[in-house]
Formats: sequence, C-alpha cells, structure tokens
Amino acid sequence: MKRYTPERIVTMLREAETSGETIAGFCRRKGISEVSFYRWRAKYGGLDQSEAKRLKALEAENAKLKKLLAEAMLANDVLKEVVQKSDHTGGPSSGDWTDDADGLGRTSRQSVESVVQTRGAV
Repeated sequence: MKRYTPERIVTMLREAETSGETIAGFCRRKGISEVSFYRWRAKYGGLDQSEAKRLKALEAENAKLKKLLAEAMLANDVLKEVVQKSDHTGGPSSGDWTDDADGLGRTSRQSVESVVQTRGAV
C-alpha cells in the first residue's frame, strides 16, 4: 500500500480537475482507487499544499494530546483507587499513609510514587 503525502494528494486532486479526463480514467492512470480519490477530495478538496501540510501536523499533534490525556486519566483513576483504599483502611497513618496498600508490601505513598514515576510525570 502506497502512502501519499498531503502535498502530493493536493497536487493529484488539482491535476484531476484540470486533466479533463474521467475520474475513473485518472485513477487508473495514477494507480489509485476511486474510493481513495473521493476520500481525499472530501478531506483535502479545498486546500492548497501548505494548508494540507498544516492539517497533517495538527492531526499528529491532536493524536499526541489525546494519548497524553488518556495517560493522565489513567493515572488519575489509579490515584483515586489508592486514596479510596487508604480511606477504607482508616486513613493515612504517619507519613507513609497505609501499610501494604497495593498488596506488594509497599505503602500507599510508595504505590502512588511508583505510578507517577512510570508515567514520567516526575
């Protein structure tokens, strides 16, 4: 499967508009499916090359931010569970919160610090 850059897609769409041949003929000549052509036209139809490049960069940034948000939400859920467990065991004791909060012989504080470190938040 070939991958086309947004700039190349925009160029092909402009070429298809000016070629005067049918879409089916153009797609055959370029070796692309009509489905791909129409999908590209829906996505990149009104864009020039610089706008297509910017769209791709924004989509990549959006994917990265979604991943960061999912990781933060997961860490938040883990922290909520640890706090909830510590509330059920009588609350924090001394400076280490509760003993063996995660069943691994670690205190609640160590469990939280472990989660935060594995997520790279420290």
